[in-house]
Amino acid sequence: MTVAPLDKYRIEYTELLEREKKANEYMDNPNVSEEDKIKWEPEYKKLAMQLEKLLMLIGHYKLDNIRFGWPELLNPGFQNIKKQQENKKEELKTQKLF
Repeated sequence: MTVAPLDKYRIEYTELLEREKKANEYMDNPNVSEEDKIKWEPEYKKLAMQLEKLLMLIGHYKLDNIRFGWPELLNPGFQNIKKQQENKKEELKTQKLF
């Protein structure tokens, strides 16, 4: 399966976003010493810069993409779940509220 160049950036962004979430948990962990946090801070900043660079390369994205990436590219089954959720939202919109 060939992946489009833009999708490669999206996949890389989504994978890095998972790493950033783990890094956030580590940096916010009160059990981690300040020394260790300072030690890992340059890597943390590097990760944030990589995410920003990828967003610039991607160019067009939504707020949800910034927060969650493109998980459907990592897990094709996710697309079906996402469609089901969207259909449910549309169904709820069309129902009359009393």
